[in-house]
Amino acid sequence: MKFGGEWEYQKGTGTYYIDEPAAITLFSPAEIAQLAPQLLPAFPKTFNTLADILKLPLKSFAFGIGDPSQPPPFQEGNADHDNTFHFYWQDSWKIKPSFTLTYGLGWSYESNALNHDLTKPAFLAPIYGANNLGPEQHDFKHFSPIVGFAWSPWKDNKTVFRGGAGVYYDTIDIELRLIERSYLSPFGSGYLELGGSSIPNPIPGIPGVPVNTPLDFRTPTLFTGAILNNILPIVRAGVAQQVNFNPNNTDLSVRTIDFAKSGTELLANDFTPGSAQHFSLGVQRQLKSDFAISADFVYRHFLHQQIRGDGNGNDVDLNHYYRFVNGVQSPVIPICNGSNSNECSTGPVGMIISGGRTAYRALLLKADKRFSHRYQMQVSYALQDQQGINGIYNDDNWFQYFGPQGPRSILNVSGVVDLPWKFQVSFISSYTSRNPFQPVIPGVDLTGSGIDGFPLPGMGDNLFNRGLDKADLARLVNQYNQTYAGKKGPNPSQTFPSVTLPAAYDFGHNFNSQDLRLTKLFRWHDRYELQAFAEVFNLFNFSNLTYDLSSSGGWGSSNNLLNPGFGQPTGRAGGTFGTGGPRAFQLGSRFSF
Repeated sequence: MKFGGEWEYQKGTGTYYIDEPAAITLFSPAEIAQLAPQLLPAFPKTFNTLADILKLPLKSFAFGIGDPSQPPPFQEGNADHDNTFHFYWQDSWKIKPSFTLTYGLGWSYESNALNHDLTKPAFLAPIYGANNLGPEQHDFKHFSPIVGFAWSPWKDNKTVFRGGAGVYYDTIDIELRLIERSYLSPFGSGYLELGGSSIPNPIPGIPGVPVNTPLDFRTPTLFTGAILNNILPIVRAGVAQQVNFNPNNTDLSVRTIDFAKSGTELLANDFTPGSAQHFSLGVQRQLKSDFAISADFVYRHFLHQQIRGDGNGNDVDLNHYYRFVNGVQSPVIPICNGSNSNECSTGPVGMIISGGRTAYRALLLKADKRFSHRYQMQVSYALQDQQGINGIYNDDNWFQYFGPQGPRSILNVSGVVDLPWKFQVSFISSYTSRNPFQPVIPGVDLTGSGIDGFPLPGMGDNLFNRGLDKADLARLVNQYNQTYAGKKGPNPSQTFPSVTLPAAYDFGHNFNSQDLRLTKLFRWHDRYELQAFAEVFNLFNFSNLTYDLSSSGGWGSSNNLLNPGFGQPTGRAGGTFGTGGPRAFQLGSRFSF
């Protein structure tokens, strides 16, 4: 039997320079052309200076006030450390000479990785529930059982059946709780971050942007980055006058989030680290004394994965601040309008949720020729299927686009051959099939749940390179243009753009590479050896083009259907030297003694 344990103690604080003094996001010229083409004449055609860039329309901004040099000082001693414990016991039982059973049990525990000393204020009750405002919970049930076996049923002992299963847990980075801690601390005790949705427009006379319009826009307007840059000092000063900064404030009756009426990076009170369930079952057969083949089925199920963003760089908003119902903005906590200041919101309430999952299945085949008769060779092949969340585009259904991920096939062949006169040739040949391809239309909310951008409708559970081809794309684009293009979205300020496919495009390429090395050995007195070698990477100079397949379908990505570069490569695999990059040669030597 084996048993043991591990104790890890972490202690430290951090800085909080987030949106300090401000972070501004502007609409790009491409976004203006697709979402508000009538405004194009109002903006520059070239951008050579910062002043030119600031003439673009404002999309969003955030700013911070207070001391960003440290985390919130409120009860800092409760949040500057964490203990991680892990204990295990394991046993191997040889039931009979041909059958061995291995089993064991582990246990993991983190004492202080979350904000276990802070409750949630009543402001968050509509989101968390009135009975779920307590501190984040400890989880004492992270038990990790394992079991495995090896069985050689025949007397020649050349065939082995093997299998195993186990449960494993991840840990939590203690920085994860830092931003939430600021929002849950007493108002004025630490750094304050606000978004543009809480700042009303103070400038009259801007067409399409009346006074008091929140400075957070889903479509381009004539409110530019330059206008914001000019009023930003006044905005910051105005907010600062409303805050009595006092690092010694311990009054929890008013929290930072009660003033901000919005927040980000909050944690569910049942948040838990990710876990994985692993299972494998296989067989290995020795065909010759130096040659064996094996086949294994592998299954891995990952649970409680962090859902930390919607694919557009935003936290998952459980306030559904930008949700539209029948053309009316309808968040969970009503929008502040001057008469409901106690129970209202000015923006999203972003959360980090441990609700994601991924499933991986694969058949792993391997032929292994050990070194003998002057050569060695190994051939490995994986036929695999991985299913996971391919971006969150519907805040009411995070798993709407749960589907294929990663390549279907991976093949590697490697070997070493000894030649006369102490020469040696070695090689690695690699092949990977194409990744799934998911075309995205950015800039408009399809479902009304508050997330802009969506995959091309009609794909179902399939993706391109996973059952759909160019003919399907042409059909689905035509169907989209007939059904959506030119019509208003659930957000009445947004209009669905039309899609025009470029004349030439593709959905990615397979990866191929052959690396080769020729080595000359020099030995003296059996104690000294010099290896002089020449290498070539990607011998046949396959292009191995790469594609920016952003999960958000960003405006410059290869899967953005509004991008003129749709379906076009954005780079090449590898670096100057390395498998799959542009063909490269290298000379080297190694001296051993």
